[in-house]
Amino acid sequence: MTSELLDDYEEGDFTPAFTQSGATIGYSSRGGIYTKIGNMVYASGRLFTSSISGGSGVIKLDGLPFTPANTGISAHASVYLCSTFGGWSSTNCPKGGFINDNDTAIDMRTADSSDARDQTDTTITTFSDATVGLIFTATYRAA
Repeated sequence: MTSELLDDYEEGDFTPAFTQSGATIGYSSRGGIYTKIGNMVYASGRLFTSSISGGSGVIKLDGLPFTPANTGISAHASVYLCSTFGGWSSTNCPKGGFINDNDTAIDMRTADSSDARDQTDTTITTFSDATVGLIFTATYRAA
């Protein structure tokens, strides 16, 4: 049966980036790898900044290797985020996120306070320092 054939497999690299309106961000290290099997994408990466100036509004993690599908159910595809060193405050440290349909950026979220039991539903709007680190993994359905 044709539905049992694996006819779409790809591995590669991509370059993730933090984005924020008006911000200039320098990196000491960043990179990502992905595997795409059929329409499922498994991506992981890391970013370490060396300088951050300006900027306002929501901070996102951009540059996913494929545009997510517009299915209505892929919105809020789960993302795991792990902050790795300084620069994030106790109430502004990325703890999770989601990917919206047709958007190659991850909407990063944090808890409402430094209490780990709080909901992870607050947007990230400040870096708090010029050197931040983040490791992530994301699984989502490609368009």
